[in-house]
Amino acid sequence: MDELKYLGQLPRVQAPIGFESRVLAGLAERKERRLRRVKTLRFSLAGASAFLLVGFVVTRLFILPGTGPIVSAGGKKDRPAAATLERVRPAGQVIPINEPVDYSREVRELSRDSGTIYILEQVSDITTADISY
Repeated sequence: MDELKYLGQLPRVQAPIGFESRVLAGLAERKERRLRRVKTLRFSLAGASAFLLVGFVVTRLFILPGTGPIVSAGGKKDRPAAATLERVRPAGQVIPINEPVDYSREVRELSRDSGTIYILEQVSDITTADISY
């Protein structure tokens, strides 16, 4: 605390001429630089976002293959999607990978039968209650 005592004993001096105006001009210049930096960052982020969006659209439209009409294995030839697919590829090259099947009628018929056996499997490793089969 001795420093403060000695500091208080020193005589006060006047600031140099123009000191206050130079300090205020420097502060204004720093503020202007900061605002320019923020605007530049804002525009660069907007440009990067636009670039990514355009890149995504171009990739999706021109680089990645488009999906054609979906035709099931039992598709009839009079349907326009099946006819379009057969015009593009010969019948020998088309390999159906899925076929819709409706098992609801079979399940209903089997559930009325007294000899039906249901196999129950535990889905989770954790049980919250006792399971009885």
